[in-house]
Amino acid sequence: MTRRRVLLETAAVLLMGLLGTAALDAQTPTDGGRGTTPLSPVVIVGARVMVESSASLDATGLDFGALVPGAERVVPPAATAGAAASGTPGLIAVDFNGARMTVSIPPAITLVGPGGRMVAALSCAHADVANALSPTRFDCAQGCAFTRTTDAHGRRFVFVGGTLPSAETARKTAGQYTGSVTVTATYTTT
Repeated sequence: MTRRRVLLETAAVLLMGLLGTAALDAQTPTDGGRGTTPLSPVVIVGARVMVESSASLDATGLDFGALVPGAERVVPPAATAGAAASGTPGLIAVDFNGARMTVSIPPAITLVGPGGRMVAALSCAHADVANALSPTRFDCAQGCAFTRTTDAHGRRFVFVGGTLPSAETARKTAGQYTGSVTVTATYTTT
């Protein structure tokens, strides 16, 4: 026997040992070894999937409503049953599948229109439902952390209210004033 043949036979024996019974089962005829039935090899294939972390925010804007120059408007960060004329808070639906989600919002918003600009202080709160009349308040800039509970998908609601002081609305030209802020959402999987 040559050295090469010994090495090949040794490698074949080691390979059979590594493959285990699946390789042996694949060589066993289904007719009990009489040689009349073709071999039916069988192998078990495993599977896996990795679900990525995801988050989404869906928002409706804060509306201070209509007011006369020099009037102050306070819109609380909660669901309201009142008319839009007295203001409507913004609502952000936060959906996430990670273990934890943190949402932060700037403490103020600048509204720009035909008479210049106005700055309103923002106020924030959160709840498990979109129609919460008394949600839990938090400092907008510091943010609020949500932890997913037993459900596989977390959903929380953030309310954004604000105070538009009378000094900001005084002597303003009639017209629409608009502005926007960036809401930051950070999620982790652990």
